[in-house]
Amino acid sequence: MKQWFPMRVTYSRQMNVKAYLDEHDIRSFVPMQYTNYVENKRVKRKLVPAVNNLIFIFSDQKTITRLKQQTVECEPLRYMIQRSVVSDKPDTIMTVPTRQMENFIHATEVNMDEVVYLSADDLKGKVNAHVTITSGPFEGVEGVVRRVKGNKHVVVELEGFGGYVINFIPNAFILKK
Repeated sequence: MKQWFPMRVTYSRQMNVKAYLDEHDIRSFVPMQYTNYVENKRVKRKLVPAVNNLIFIFSDQKTITRLKQQTVECEPLRYMIQRSVVSDKPDTIMTVPTRQMENFIHATEVNMDEVVYLSADDLKGKVNAHVTITSGPFEGVEGVVRRVKGNKHVVVELEGFGGYVINFIPNAFILKK
């Protein structure tokens, strides 16, 4: 059964792995963000992975394991393990629900200028309301209203991984659940 697997990629090779997976029609996602840097005394802007060493792959575990074992490009992949809090239960390979992952991807595909990635630690705190965006480029995106840097924003997050803060959504476009 295909599902979304969050995976670590050693030595920041996630874009190489993504290119290989794209070439072989295996769906993957790397959270991205813009960063500014100085080159020849000029400020330039570049789209880079928001989280080093992280990729999400939509496939079945058997296929991913085979790729890890048989291809040089996928060898750096490592499953993320959720440790069991009960000593007699085994640890499990982490997955992300498809609906949650599709929502997360949709929020970032619209316009990278409108969203800012924050780590899971940055998103700690009170959730004000669960909402759905009803109109505009983010229509259909589900998120939570959180106070970020003193202002209320709609945040689309993957629990434990971080999330994207949508910079501006008019109140008329927000439906509370």
